[in-house]
Amino acid sequence: RDIPGAGRVMVGDQACKTGSTTGTTCGPVLGYNVTVRYAEGTVSGLTRTNICTQPGDSGGAMFAGSQAQGITSGGTIGGCNPSFRSFFQPADEPLSVYGLTLL
Repeated sequence: RDIPGAGRVMVGDQACKTGSTTGTTCGPVLGYNVTVRYAEGTVSGLTRTNICTQPGDSGGAMFAGSQAQGITSGGTIGGCNPSFRSFFQPADEPLSVYGLTLL
């Protein structure tokens, strides 16, 4: 899949992610700038979705069309149902911090 850029879809729009455990799954973006308290520490500025993720999917790509959306950070454990929540580090942030572009 060609991903030549990064951006953020509007809340409610669909995005997909790829992961080694669950493969490619899709769902709506539910919010931005979310703070999550993991066992390892607190992370701020994440994107919240209900895209199905499970242990082993961390680090996988989140995308919408040809635009990178984020990197899988984590999610609730258990079955993927309507109350499931997953969290992604927005892709535009590390690209900006390190002065990188996608080709």
